[in-house]
Amino acid sequence: MARTRASSREARRAYGLQFHLEASAQLARTWLEVPAYAAEATQALGPAARAVLAGDLGALDRTTPLARELFGRWIERALSVASA
Repeated sequence: MARTRASSREARRAYGLQFHLEASAQLARTWLEVPAYAAEATQALGPAARAVLAGDLGALDRTTPLARELFGRWIERALSVASA
Protein backbone atom coordinates (compact mmCIF):
# COMPACT_ATOMS: atom_id res chain seq x y z
CA MET A 1 0.00 0.00 0.00
CA ALA A 2 1.17 3.51 -0.76
CA ARG A 3 1.63 5.71 2.28
CA THR A 4 3.74 8.72 3.26
CA ARG A 5 4.58 10.43 6.52
CA ALA A 6 2.38 13.32 5.43
CA SER A 7 -0.64 11.11 4.77
CA SER A 8 -1.81 8.07 6.66
CA ARG A 9 -4.37 7.21 3.99
CA GLU A 10 -3.58 4.02 2.18
CA ALA A 11 -3.99 3.76 -1.56
CA ARG A 12 -5.59 0.64 -2.91
CA ARG A 13 -4.09 1.35 -6.32
CA ALA A 14 -0.88 3.06 -7.17
CA TYR A 15 0.29 4.04 -10.61
CA GLY A 16 3.76 4.88 -11.80
CA LEU A 17 4.86 6.77 -14.85
CA GLN A 18 8.36 6.79 -16.23
CA PHE A 19 9.38 9.37 -18.76
CA HIS A 20 12.49 11.23 -19.78
CA LEU A 21 11.41 14.80 -20.33
CA GLU A 22 15.05 15.82 -20.02
CA ALA A 23 16.12 13.71 -23.01
CA SER A 24 17.31 15.58 -26.06
CA ALA A 25 16.75 14.36 -29.61
CA GLN A 26 20.46 13.54 -29.83
CA LEU A 27 20.33 11.36 -26.70
CA ALA A 28 17.18 9.58 -27.85
CA ARG A 29 18.83 8.84 -31.21
CA THR A 30 21.62 7.04 -29.35
CA TRP A 31 19.00 4.99 -27.49
CA LEU A 32 17.59 3.83 -30.84
CA GLU A 33 21.06 2.51 -31.72
CA VAL A 34 21.12 0.17 -28.69
CA PRO A 35 20.21 -3.24 -30.16
CA ALA A 36 18.09 -4.32 -27.18
CA TYR A 37 16.12 -1.04 -27.21
CA ALA A 38 15.65 -1.19 -30.99
CA ALA A 39 14.40 -4.79 -30.72
CA GLU A 40 11.95 -3.85 -27.97
CA ALA A 41 10.64 -0.92 -30.01
CA THR A 42 10.22 -3.16 -33.05
CA GLN A 43 8.40 -5.76 -30.98
CA ALA A 44 6.05 -3.16 -29.51
CA LEU A 45 5.49 -0.95 -32.55
CA GLY A 46 6.29 -3.10 -35.57
CA PRO A 47 9.04 -3.15 -38.19
CA ALA A 48 8.91 0.59 -38.90
CA ALA A 49 9.32 1.51 -35.22
CA ARG A 50 12.83 2.94 -35.44
CA ALA A 51 12.00 5.09 -38.47
CA VAL A 52 8.77 6.37 -36.92
CA LEU A 53 10.43 7.14 -33.59
CA ALA A 54 13.42 8.79 -35.27
CA GLY A 55 11.05 11.02 -37.20
CA ASP A 56 9.41 12.20 -33.99
CA LEU A 57 12.63 13.05 -32.15
CA GLY A 58 12.79 16.70 -33.21
CA ALA A 59 9.93 17.47 -30.81
CA LEU A 60 12.14 16.48 -27.87
CA ASP A 61 14.34 19.54 -28.24
CA ARG A 62 11.35 21.74 -27.38
CA THR A 63 10.93 19.93 -24.06
CA THR A 64 14.33 20.88 -22.61
CA PRO A 65 13.19 24.25 -21.18
CA LEU A 66 10.03 22.61 -19.82
CA ALA A 67 12.10 19.84 -18.20
CA ARG A 68 14.38 22.38 -16.52
CA GLU A 69 11.43 24.32 -15.14
CA LEU A 70 9.53 21.22 -14.01
CA PHE A 71 12.47 19.54 -12.31
CA GLY A 72 13.67 22.83 -10.83
CA ARG A 73 10.30 23.44 -9.22
CA TRP A 74 10.16 19.84 -8.00
CA ILE A 75 13.58 20.16 -6.36
CA GLU A 76 12.61 23.47 -4.75
CA ARG A 77 9.44 21.89 -3.37
CA ALA A 78 11.26 18.80 -2.14
CA LEU A 79 13.84 20.96 -0.35
CA SER A 80 11.17 23.14 1.26
CA VAL A 81 9.31 20.06 2.55
CA ALA A 82 12.53 18.49 3.82
CA SER A 83 13.52 21.64 5.72
CA ALA A 84 10.06 22.17 7.23
